[in-house]
Amino acid sequence: ARRQQGYGRGRRMQIEQDEIEFLSGVRAGETLGSPIAMLVPILSDWAARPTGLVRTDHGIVSWILTAFAAASAAWSLRDLLASRRLARARFSSFD
Repeated sequence: ARRQQGYGRGRRMQIEQDEIEFLSGVRAGETLGSPIAMLVPILSDWAARPTGLVRTDHGIVSWILTAFAAASAAWSLRDLLASRRLARARFSSFD
């Protein structure tokens, strides 16, 4: 069985077979109105293969960005405490 005609003209398009199993949402070729669940075995086989991704080391850049994030968090905490102190001082003057 040849692959369905679609985009691309490569050799792989000709040797792959499309097999889709509808798990739910379709009965006798008609949709039921519920969500459609499909199982595509070729995609599950593809997802199980190891990837070509490797861990990269960004060196000093990651440390610098971490320091900036920590400083930003510290200044946010400082601003939060200052605003609470200011609000407390304002409301205590009404007493």
